[in-house]
Amino acid sequence: MQKLIKFISLLSLAGGAVVNGQLSNSLAKMDNFPQYVEPGFFAYHNIPVTRSVFSQEKQLEEEVIPFGISYEDSDRLEWGKRQLKQKGVNGLIRRTYLISLWRGEVYDRQLMEKEVTPPVPEIVLRGTKKVLRKLTVPEGSFSYFAQKKLFATSYDGRCLGCSGLTYLGTPVRHGVCAVDPKVIPLGSLLYVEGYGLCRAEDIGGAVKGNRIDLGFEDVRTGFWSAGWTKVYLLVD
Repeated sequence: MQKLIKFISLLSLAGGAVVNGQLSNSLAKMDNFPQYVEPGFFAYHNIPVTRSVFSQEKQLEEEVIPFGISYEDSDRLEWGKRQLKQKGVNGLIRRTYLISLWRGEVYDRQLMEKEVTPPVPEIVLRGTKKVLRKLTVPEGSFSYFAQKKLFATSYDGRCLGCSGLTYLGTPVRHGVCAVDPKVIPLGSLLYVEGYGLCRAEDIGGAVKGNRIDLGFEDVRTGFWSAGWTKVYLLVD
């Protein structure tokens, strides 16, 4: 009981300063003063507790850095084949902020630390090796190194936005086709099943990916209906 009376007296002399449940510096510096009291002690003995309206906290933010994709030609892979050489990994930016609050509202935000983990690019091997095969059709016998299934449509030089000439400057006619250069290189000689021979001399805004547009002098008298067909890349 004597210890309790002495403890309360010391609190009174120091002004009863307790901030957010922590003893004030003036009390904590006193000799033999306890650094911890049981929950409910202050309320039971009617000792005032001061609560601060100022606080600080740390905040962590993370931002993903997407990885890029690069391609490398490989003469060990057949033309048109793809092989993953290195898997891509996203990078990460970690930012740690010191947030200052007044009555629960943020009034200051300072960057304390920034940590950057760079992304690892994905590397894809792109085959360039041409393995020749024989193709025999009514037009003759040919050697081809790749075969694709493409969705084929038809057009002529009078289409909307057309000038009558291909991207390479030749007239739009039967035997000319528009391709996506990312899929079939411009200038390639092709055999389109159901259409015949054509040269990839044109491109088009709607011709993307596995699509091909087959040329005619007049599409109204053409014989092609839109649909999927086999396309062979020939040895020129």
